[in-house]
Amino acid sequence: MLLHIGGDISVFKKDIVAIFDINSSSSGITAEFLEIAKSERIISEITNQEKSKSIILLANKIYLSPISSTTLQKRADNNNDIVNILK
Repeated sequence: MLLHIGGDISVFKKDIVAIFDINSSSSGITAEFLEIAKSERIISEITNQEKSKSIILLANKIYLSPISSTTLQKRADNNNDIVNILK
């Protein structure tokens, strides 16, 4: 099953490792992780027009999405699949 994560991007739910609320990036470890990911160019912002609200972590890529982690969880739950959503 696919999960629409914003813009014209959908990912296979089985490929999602975790979804974080962007505000959780205030922790030092998460901020450091995002800086390393930026330097390795594995982060993709879905849109520059809206503020990012969530971080979608895949095995080999990271998306910054304008859709909240709560909304993404509801979308994932509608298909009765389990996706690890962290707030």
